Amino acid sequence: MSVHRLDGSAPGEQVMNFTCIVWRLERIFELIAANVDQTRPQGDNWHQELLRQMAVGIELVRPHVISKETKNILDEYRGFRHVVRNVYSFHLSSAKISPLVNKLLAPLLEKQPEAQKPDKILCDMAYGTGKNREDMEDRQIKLICPVPNDNGRNGCFPKSAFKIDLETQTCQCPAGKLSAEKIYDRKTNQLKVFAFAPEQCQDCPFLNQCTKSKRGRRTVTVNQYEKYIQEARVFQKTEEFQNEYPERSKIERKQAEMVHHGLRQARYIGMAKVYLQSLLIGTIVNFKRYWKLINEKLTTGKEATGFNVIPIITTTPPPVITWGAVCPNAS
Repeated sequence: MSVHRLDGSAPGEQVMNFTCIVWRLERIFELIAANVDQTRPQGDNWHQELLRQMAVGIELVRPHVISKETKNILDEYRGFRHVVRNVYSFHLSSAKISPLVNKLLAPLLEKQPEAQKPDKILCDMAYGTGKNREDMEDRQIKLICPVPNDNGRNGCFPKSAFKIDLETQTCQCPAGKLSAEKIYDRKTNQLKVFAFAPEQCQDCPFLNQCTKSKRGRRTVTVNQYEKYIQEARVFQKTEEFQNEYPERSKIERKQAEMVHHGLRQARYIGMAKVYLQSLLIGTIVNFKRYWKLINEKLTTGKEATGFNVIPIITTTPPPVITWGAVCPNAS
């Protein structure tokens, strides 16, 4: 069985990591444009023009640096970076970044060699969107991560306080009443909203805890991924989840140690040298762990246990090396 651990970080930290990666790639493209192409885009739209330039090869000079597909993805991130910096840098929410997070997990798995594709993935709450859970279930991969926080609006009861049965399409409120109305999407005909009638809510002792609506009634929205979120909330309370999820913290500490030794910053130019740098850092961290366990054995007389090496040492570099593979927590 193979288990992968991913770090999604809090929404704000995760978005800032994304924007820093885009900025660093842009700096590389600027160097290529200035020193290889001998021409650098100018004007207000130079960011977009630079991506277009990198997606086109120059005869007898260089091939294209990135594919058109990659150019489109980076252009989307570039636009998002502008919004992060200028609009809501201090008002980040998972709802604003979840479309980008949803695009990260599945492509990352598709790039993995078949022999390294995991049966389970341990990641934090940022990756626990309904879309990601659906994708992982289709790939028969177990996604072990917490469900995003379910906070009620204006201090009212959250959705999780309601008993929602998707099979019978019923919704029961904390007071034990069933919703009087169901609203469906006109295009997809999927259930979209459970609505309680004003008559049901007016005399309810929980009214002020349930809704602040001027209409005096509560509505509960559901989406196409509701089933996966419900299943995840149940699984989160199981003993299996409680035993499995703490394993993620081990790689977090080890990741921080490798960053301390320089993993965050590439010291050399060229993917082969950067890959070698990551191998050397992994070797140092493994040796430190080995030396600590040997000393523990000498001082206590007990056999050392728990030697988990960083599994990145290989005889040859992988056929495809991505920035995320070399520096998973780069920012």
